[in-house]
Amino acid sequence: MTNGRTGGNEPRSPRQLLGNIVNLPNSIAEHGTPPGERDGLPSVSDITSQRNRSLAQASLDASLAECIRLESDRDCFQRAEVRVREQLQVAVRKTARAIEGTKRTNR
Repeated sequence: MTNGRTGGNEPRSPRQLLGNIVNLPNSIAEHGTPPGERDGLPSVSDITSQRNRSLAQASLDASLAECIRLESDRDCFQRAEVRVREQLQVAVRKTARAIEGTKRTNR
């Protein structure tokens, strides 16, 4: 009795492998369900929904990564702004002192 499978550790021939693919529509017609559903394998809809969940998760991960990058950029710009403001205040003080010094010498 043969069921299209070889016994033991013998490799399957290409004809045997293709036979299963070619006979797939007959198998569905005979049993009413795809072989994967009968054999405990996930159905196409399960794979599709899992793929959609994976894409959604990837989209969330990408959004989260973008938010993290933007937050890091914002923090970097804020620190740069503080440094520039401090440098500007130092420059203004130096300028004010220089102006005060010239006023004292001109009096």
